[in-house]
Amino acid sequence: LQLAQALGASPSEVGILRWADVTTVIYQIGLEATKFPGFSLEVEVTTREDPSAPFQLPSPPAACVTSPPPLPQFPLPAYPPDSYLPVYPSMDPPAYPATYPATYPATYPPAYPPAYPPIDPPVDPPTEDPRDVLLATVAAVTVDADVVLGVDVFATWRMGIAAAGSFEELPYNATNSEVQEAIRNLVGYAPGSFAGSTRGERVGGYIAHQWTFEWPWDKGNSVPELLVGPGPETPPGHRVTSMLLTNASTPITGLLEVGQGESCDTVELDLTQDTPTFIAEKLARLQGLSGQPLKVWKSGDDRAGYDITVHFDPVATPGNLPMMRVTSLEGVTGNNLRAQFTLQSNGSTNIFLGPIPTELLRLPVSTPNTLGVQINSIPTACTSPDGPGSCTFAYDEGSTPSITSLSTTTLQFESATTAELTITGEGFNADPSLNRVMLDATPCNITAASTTSITCFITDKTPGGTRELSVYVDNLGFAAPNNQEVQVKTAFVSDVSPKVLHANGESAQYSTFTMVMVVGKGFDPNCTRNVLSIGGQTCGIVACSTSSITALFPGNGTSADNLDVTVMVMDKRGEVRDMYTLADSGVHQREDEVASIAALLSPSQVPGTGTELVLQLGANTNSSSVSGLALWPSLNPEEMGGKYLTSYEDLFEFSGNNLDTSSSSIVSDISPALPNEVYYPVVHMEDGTTLVYTAPITARTAITSLSPAAGSIGGRTMLTIAGTGFSEVPDENVVVIGVPTSTTFLNGVILCDVTEASATQLTCVTRPHLAAQASANDPMARNTMPAPTPPGDVQVVLCDAGLNDVLKFECWSDSENGRSACEASVCTFEYADSLTPKVGSISPARALVGQEVTIS
Repeated sequence: LQLAQALGASPSEVGILRWADVTTVIYQIGLEATKFPGFSLEVEVTTREDPSAPFQLPSPPAACVTSPPPLPQFPLPAYPPDSYLPVYPSMDPPAYPATYPATYPATYPPAYPPAYPPIDPPVDPPTEDPRDVLLATVAAVTVDADVVLGVDVFATWRMGIAAAGSFEELPYNATNSEVQEAIRNLVGYAPGSFAGSTRGERVGGYIAHQWTFEWPWDKGNSVPELLVGPGPETPPGHRVTSMLLTNASTPITGLLEVGQGESCDTVELDLTQDTPTFIAEKLARLQGLSGQPLKVWKSGDDRAGYDITVHFDPVATPGNLPMMRVTSLEGVTGNNLRAQFTLQSNGSTNIFLGPIPTELLRLPVSTPNTLGVQINSIPTACTSPDGPGSCTFAYDEGSTPSITSLSTTTLQFESATTAELTITGEGFNADPSLNRVMLDATPCNITAASTTSITCFITDKTPGGTRELSVYVDNLGFAAPNNQEVQVKTAFVSDVSPKVLHANGESAQYSTFTMVMVVGKGFDPNCTRNVLSIGGQTCGIVACSTSSITALFPGNGTSADNLDVTVMVMDKRGEVRDMYTLADSGVHQREDEVASIAALLSPSQVPGTGTELVLQLGANTNSSSVSGLALWPSLNPEEMGGKYLTSYEDLFEFSGNNLDTSSSSIVSDISPALPNEVYYPVVHMEDGTTLVYTAPITARTAITSLSPAAGSIGGRTMLTIAGTGFSEVPDENVVVIGVPTSTTFLNGVILCDVTEASATQLTCVTRPHLAAQASANDPMARNTMPAPTPPGDVQVVLCDAGLNDVLKFECWSDSENGRSACEASVCTFEYADSLTPKVGSISPARALVGQEVTIS
């Protein structure tokens, strides 16, 4: 209207199109072409916030600003003309600000760290993120691992929390789900968004892995401190670090004060507690509003902010209304708070009042259960020539198939591969293809059908447990009742070997566990979900598949015949999903007349280089029937309670190492070198029986002292290492010193050449530390220079003799090779500039034979 009036046109000659979003409004304006040829205009109004400028609320109306009180009037007495009048002090009114600005920090989101190199923890505490959404606490964990000859080092790292003594051990290339599950195990809940580099990025000789994640936003800053560190097999010089990238933002809560137009009335809206109904009731108290708004919408939360939309009643308050305004943010908590009202649409007085057409109302029906159909939201009427009854639908018991009985409520397979189920009832279809029987999500294959029965079968691949039965008949629907349950039992034990197990007398200090193989089906390939008991004694599971379970039988010291063999299969919640008991198993427990191990005759602590393993066999054990020996690492016989103990594949076999079975004891050489660990002896019998003895054997290679702790950069420092478990063959001890990673030393270690060796002491000669980094000017890194180093870990690795430098590094990189632990206060060596002799000059530069030369 205003544009038409300004241009001298009628309103019908002006056309306006309007687009709008949060920050921009665009008007396209056109006029009647014959009267205003060629006229077109586009107006864009855009608002942009300056992020550096503090947010300010609009100034309150002038009427709402409190004025100072008027100055008091003092009557002046009459004085003679030549008298002095008293001087009254001036009374300036107090200054009142016209606006009430709120200042906010102008910080910016922190930069996320690159994937490599690992990030050291920050010195200063993290700052809060100023963005308008609530950020959860963000943390990152970085692991670096070496590459030697293109082979990844299978190292592990540990993660725990400061408030607990437990930790989780993870591979260096753990997947995102593995890290998330470890965090869940430690703190009881999983992180929020998660990003990780499962493959890592190669930088020089390193592959760096990093996991960055957000804690759940509702935890705020009360998240536990993550502690990370290297695992027991992590090579030296590698780092595992964690850091807090940013703290969580403060949730948006509190009371928002709002008003309307020039009125000084205000109301407080509780952002978190007030429902749209309460907001409407509060807004109705504002002066100028006659009654509540027609509708109020509220969305958002205390982390992303809130949107409140008010739709005023066009009948009670017609036309355009004064703009709503935010009058105060003092009662609201949060980061970088901003609040304002924007106009979505003006009010209108274009209201048509008249009778409502009949087709907009729901039509009456004369017959119950009449179907209601709406077309474009308009109800339809039933005009069938057959009458109103033809538009009805009813749930009819006579049209509902029914189940009256089942041939069995337990489907037990045992040795069979299928199990049959017959369902008796009414209303089935005689055509088998028009019926469908399901046990949860597993179909039951129909073989025969009539109007009163259905016969079907399932295979032994059906998951065990309680399954809900449902029968569907085409053109009728599901049969009633629909809550029938069938127990599916697929677990079955067909054989157990060996048949005679050692009972273990009560007086023995250590026990002989017999390894048992249970064959059947329906087992869970996840060993932690199977529980095996023989004669009521829980066995420690060491290997499993869907058809077999391998476990250790502990015995209870009493002879017994035909022990029950029970397998329970658990679900992920730890509840029994399936169970089978083999009652007449033919498995017997004997105190005598069975192979056993009586004692460990060799020392319980052995050097990592290996030694002889000597075992005393039981009275009824023929040593000539022994086929081999082994050592089992990380096995804890005290944790037999149905747990998955450790993998049977971890055995160190010594079957061909000079096995001597000529007497009642057996002797075997232990080689190759063993990693530092606690082991348990294993005896293999020729008849397939395997015995495990619970006497622990500790393999130990350790450094107890090292001297000197520093030496010349030029090398040739004689390093003396004292300790235990060294090889007496010098070339079988590989000594490495940690140095900074460079193009010259990609693995971050340098060799120290062993010259003398005994079981308790090594002497090695250091090599020069001349290093360089590849660059554009020196792409092959040939311009090496002497460089000092920080203290680096010294390690002794037990390897084969006769290896060249490349193979020595390969031996060092293999985590299964025995290596030293540090039992000294310091096990490091550094190349020190202060201990390096330096040549300043040589005089003369040229000399004849026999001439004296001075070096300074």
